[in-house]
Amino acid sequence: MIICSSIPAMPMHLGSLIKLNGTNFEEWIESVKLFLAISCADSTLTENEPHVPTATSSAEEKIKYDR
Repeated sequence: MIICSSIPAMPMHLGSLIKLNGTNFEEWIESVKLFLAISCADSTLTENEPHVPTATSSAEEKIKYDR
């Protein structure tokens, strides 16, 4: 489990991702998942989009939406 913080412990750049060439899907998808986890963006693949906050939404709901 990778814990996200505002400062990544191990910076990773898009250029470091393995390029998909048609024969390396499994290696490529692991590379993408690792990149997203380190970038704290992996929730885009695992969580549903939150509801758009309204004027009566809690601060927590607004923060989750902004994420």
